[in-house]
Amino acid sequence: YFSFIPSLYAAVFAPLLLVVYLFSSFSSLEDFKIYLTLDPSLIWIAARLFSAFFGALTVYLVYRLALLWFENKKIALFSALFLALSLFHIQLSHMARHWVYGAFFATLVWIFITFIYKSGQRKHYFWGGISAGLSFGATPPSALTLLSLGFLHFLKRKLVDWNLIISGASFLALALLFISLHPYGLTLGDTGNESAILANVWERLSHPGERSPFGFFGLA
Repeated sequence: YFSFIPSLYAAVFAPLLLVVYLFSSFSSLEDFKIYLTLDPSLIWIAARLFSAFFGALTVYLVYRLALLWFENKKIALFSALFLALSLFHIQLSHMARHWVYGAFFATLVWIFITFIYKSGQRKHYFWGGISAGLSFGATPPSALTLLSLGFLHFLKRKLVDWNLIISGASFLALALLFISLHPYGLTLGDTGNESAILANVWERLSHPGERSPFGFFGLA
């Protein structure tokens, strides 16, 4: 996977570890490093709390998304409740892994897609592309939500304009940044052979198709 989530962890946890070190009784930074190496539970707990925080934010985004589409608080509350009580979402949110971040940013893309469908302002295209780029950095298949942005754009405007170009360019800028920082984030990381990378990427990109309704019924 890409280095976006580890970088996010580093940016958030570095100040936390600094505060812990300053108010601790360790005689040196080296002793503190040895302590974290032998007992990394502080980092693990912080990472899981951070993941749970993003899981809760995703529930809130679903509430906002349903409210934007249906303009009914009961429907929005039930939508958020269904996700909050989903065992699958709870499982993803309590582990310090990349999936919940992909879900958060993919849901954020849908928020901007809704704004685009309702108002079509250029800033929503830009932030929709940025959100899709961050989603790609968390877990590449979740960036497929950008296709929905393009689909709804053509439903309303039926042509390629600067808004759509800006959205695509903002996504590509982030996607290429993540790929350049860690090219193997786009592969499964288990090839051990340079010539197998393209086949490996294709296998990765084909996963959503395998999990589609057609794949479920053995038609794809």
